Amino acid sequence: MAKSKKSVVREKSPAGEVEVAKKKVAAKHRTPSKARKPSQARSKSRSRKPTVSKVRGRSRSRSRSRSKSKSPKRRGRQRSRSRSRSVKSTPATRTRARSKSRSKKAEPPTSIKVREKIGDYPKTESKLNEIIRRSISRELSQEKTNSYRIPPHTSLLTSLNEKDAKKYEGFSKESQMRPKKKLFSSFSLPVWFKTGFGLTVPPLVVLTLHLACKFNQCRFNRINISRNWQNYINLEAGGIVFAFTLLQAILSVLPIGKIVSVPAGVNGSLQYRCNGLLSTFLTVGIVAGLWHYKFPIIFVYDKIIPVLITSIILAYLLGFVLFIKGGYAPIPAWNPTSIVASRFHQFYAGREVNPFLFGKINAKVLLMRTCFNGMLLLNGILALKSYGVNKELSYTLITNLVLNALLVFDVFWFENSFPSTFEAMYEGMGTALTLKYLLYPFLPVLITKCIIMNQVELPLWGLVAIAVGFTVGFITHRASNLQKAAFRECPLNPALSQLEAITTNRGKKLLVSGWWGWVRHPNYLGFIILHWAWACASGCSNYVPYLVPLIVTLSLMLRARRVDAFCCNRYQSAWEEYCSRVRYLIFPHIY
Repeated sequence: MAKSKKSVVREKSPAGEVEVAKKKVAAKHRTPSKARKPSQARSKSRSRKPTVSKVRGRSRSRSRSRSKSKSPKRRGRQRSRSRSRSVKSTPATRTRARSKSRSKKAEPPTSIKVREKIGDYPKTESKLNEIIRRSISRELSQEKTNSYRIPPHTSLLTSLNEKDAKKYEGFSKESQMRPKKKLFSSFSLPVWFKTGFGLTVPPLVVLTLHLACKFNQCRFNRINISRNWQNYINLEAGGIVFAFTLLQAILSVLPIGKIVSVPAGVNGSLQYRCNGLLSTFLTVGIVAGLWHYKFPIIFVYDKIIPVLITSIILAYLLGFVLFIKGGYAPIPAWNPTSIVASRFHQFYAGREVNPFLFGKINAKVLLMRTCFNGMLLLNGILALKSYGVNKELSYTLITNLVLNALLVFDVFWFENSFPSTFEAMYEGMGTALTLKYLLYPFLPVLITKCIIMNQVELPLWGLVAIAVGFTVGFITHRASNLQKAAFRECPLNPALSQLEAITTNRGKKLLVSGWWGWVRHPNYLGFIILHWAWACASGCSNYVPYLVPLIVTLSLMLRARRVDAFCCNRYQSAWEEYCSRVRYLIFPHIY
């Protein structure tokens, strides 16, 4: 039968081609198959044709009747399935659909909740893969950066040539082969014991020495101490001590002198007015004017014990005032070594590092000037007493006075280097420092007193030897301090280019050559040497004057250990490297 023209045109059009394809698919599904799989038989039984075919023991008519008894929703589902079946489907796709429907039916409600929390499994797996990929790339990048890093020993030293670098590499290998020694012993005294010792023993020792020189001619072979309380407490002596301290406070705030800005310490940068030398000249001029107008200043020689006791009371009183003031200080001004300590230890070590009295007077500067100007005046008053009795001064006494004046002149001439010291930048201002500053003037006085009481006369060669020893100690002390101050002020100074330094984790540098490559505290060594030379001016008439440099030596040895412990905690590996290169604290090959 021939096709009409309209049907031919419809078949050639796109819509016609679609209809033809649909008819072919429908005819293919209507053709019976000889051997069908269960899935094919099931799809066949679901067709709309009322043929009877057994699938799993069920007839087509029975399934048809059941479908009619279902709700309208069920019919709608069947219609949608039949519509979707118009697209060509393979047996593999049909089995996959059946397995998905079975898994949905068999899935318990708990797994549904877990699936809702976690999300789809493929998405979770992709996230895990992404995390693993990122961690691997991070490790690779870290290895790459580590390969470009410079070894730590090459970045520590500044400006080394090839020979020095080879020597240092050999030294570092040898130090790694040697067993490391602990910087400090594990044994440590309790804090309360050290605090009580520091508050009681130093004033008792100084007071005992002066009592021995007052009543026993500076000898300890017999005990002969006065029981009259007026020999220990005197209102005139107390008034002189408080008036002298007030004078130093007034002179320290005079708007005369150079202002020095120091590097940042514990509580930031500070500014000091360096007019200590002016205060010394004004103090000496005022005392000389009082002596000229017959004011009885020489009675201090007879009232040395009440003056000492008043100074001790003033030290405790000032320490208590600073302790109370530190409780109201802002957090940046606190002393970090005593924040978590007990109040007893805070009273000793200080709550603040650089407290200001009345907002203008720096407590450390005030006590330093009171200390050295007071020492100069005490020795001068003793010399005036000797001159009034003997009408002349011996060469030994003159030498002793010159050494005393040189030490005071040195302190105030180089006062601009004091703010950069450890004591000014990091040490707390407590009773420990007040006792130190107010007790030290009474130690050199013992040397002068023994010279006057025993009328010591040394030969010229002895005086020259004392002067040489004092000069050696003075140069060691001052040159090392100046070198450190100049390096801190400008590390790139061409005059200091030959010095080696270790860079710390805080950006600072530690000198490992020059004075500071010899011992760790050359300034302490120089201070000890000049005190031993100073004590030799008393000759061999008595051993009490030699207790003065012994006390200074022991105190500086303890101070050196305390400073090293602080620096080890602050600079850590850089300080350990410095200690491995500079092994001795104060005395070469000894300590």
